[in-house]
Amino acid sequence: LARGDGRPLAADAQFLGAGTPGTSCDAACAAHGLACDEAQLPHANDCAHLRAAFSCEEGCGHQLGRELPCYVAATDRDTHGVCLVSAGDIPTTCNASFGATIRLCVCRPAAAVHAAA
Repeated sequence: LARGDGRPLAADAQFLGAGTPGTSCDAACAAHGLACDEAQLPHANDCAHLRAAFSCEEGCGHQLGRELPCYVAATDRDTHGVCLVSAGDIPTTCNASFGATIRLCVCRPAAAVHAAA
């Protein structure tokens, strides 16, 4: 499976829901003793991976933002319950977060992430 820049998904990559709204992938991965791999984030940018991590009870939608892919957890949002994938050329980043959403991250052992950089 290759996405984004054409790199295959790393064998040691783990898809991880960030847990709480507003948590960056850097923080979520670190909480599990791992590091977010920004080069691998495009692999998480599809509804199948989001549905494996979150209920996505209102389906999947497209959005723009550095904090994607994510699940909209805030009940005061009109997109509550929607899983969002990136629809544009804005690259997602490990340090991005948004208070209404829970990110889907790609985490790897820190040594592997730093060696690939």
